[in-house]
Amino acid sequence: MSVTSKNVPIVIHRGEVTARIVLAVLNIVIMGALWTIGAYFTSVAVVAMAMWGGVALPTEGWTWLIVPVIFSVVEVTSWGYRRRLPMSLLITAALIAALDFATTCYGVPATIAGKTIPLLVGYTVPAMYNATGTPNTGPMVVGVIVAALLTVGPEKVAMSAISDIIKAVRILRG
Repeated sequence: MSVTSKNVPIVIHRGEVTARIVLAVLNIVIMGALWTIGAYFTSVAVVAMAMWGGVALPTEGWTWLIVPVIFSVVEVTSWGYRRRLPMSLLITAALIAALDFATTCYGVPATIAGKTIPLLVGYTVPAMYNATGTPNTGPMVVGVIVAALLTVGPEKVAMSAISDIIKAVRILRG
């Protein structure tokens, strides 16, 4: 059975639309997993920063997700309304995105430094600091790369997938 879109004068098969929906849902699941990984790294850094200030943040249950969720809500909302928001709010949103990036940059090396990765034939990631107290660049570089991939990417791709699902459902409804 075929469906003809009212907006576009082409014939689209239900199987193609259904496959698009399935792939978009899979995309959302994968991006959700990547977002959770990035949220963990952000949480590690936020907890460490709070401890520097003498504040103990809860890390039990789902409470560790509070700050990453706030970061993501601000980022996604600011993208959606960027043409209508005042410059002061856009600057605040950019600063929150930068803080999200920075916390992920710190959280990655803080988590992986000194750990052995069995998948890579027992490779041990160098410690964050060497014996003389100077930082090792390896974990820091990995942190920057991972942060670049996980800070805003999963949210943007997931929002695009949600938009695809909405379009596909509208096509199926006719």
